[in-house]
Amino acid sequence: MGRKKIQISRITDERNRQVTFTKRKFGLMKKAYELSVLCDCEIALIIFNSTNKLFQYASTDMDKVLLKYTEYNEPHESRTNSDIVEALSKKEHKNSTNGCDSPEPDADQYSLTPRSEAKYSKINEEFELMMQRSAQLNGSRGQPSMSQGMSSLAGYASQEGLMQPSPQMTHSSVSPRPSSSGKLFVHS
Repeated sequence: MGRKKIQISRITDERNRQVTFTKRKFGLMKKAYELSVLCDCEIALIIFNSTNKLFQYASTDMDKVLLKYTEYNEPHESRTNSDIVEALSKKEHKNSTNGCDSPEPDADQYSLTPRSEAKYSKINEEFELMMQRSAQLNGSRGQPSMSQGMSSLAGYASQEGLMQPSPQMTHSSVSPRPSSSGKLFVHS
């Protein structure tokens, strides 16, 4: 007998949230380790908790994997929370209607409501602010940090060429991260 599915939403009780964070963080790192060993791939996992504490896992050297990431300029898969939620809801809906366990739902069959889109936009903005604050804190301490190179990640959406530059990149610069289309963005 399987476990009961839980509702995926923010845990309001701080103690329960911290316990869940600790357990699931370890579970995520364990899954990353298993994927790296089973499939012979390099993985870099970066997590900032609600108090901006950094946790990281790398299957090899973190700097090496991040350098490879910033220099990569081919089209690639890139996901956000909204992409995952949409794919999961499509899969659940499809499974409940025809009993099929198809891992790839039809892309044009369902869409998020405007209310859901607004919530995801707010979450992305909050994530971006958190990354900016973390970069500023690490910069003011004079410590080299992975988050400084990664802070522009939050400013990108990946589906169907909707790549958006991060608001913090207001001066003319070349993005340290390739777009999903494989082109580097120049921001003015």
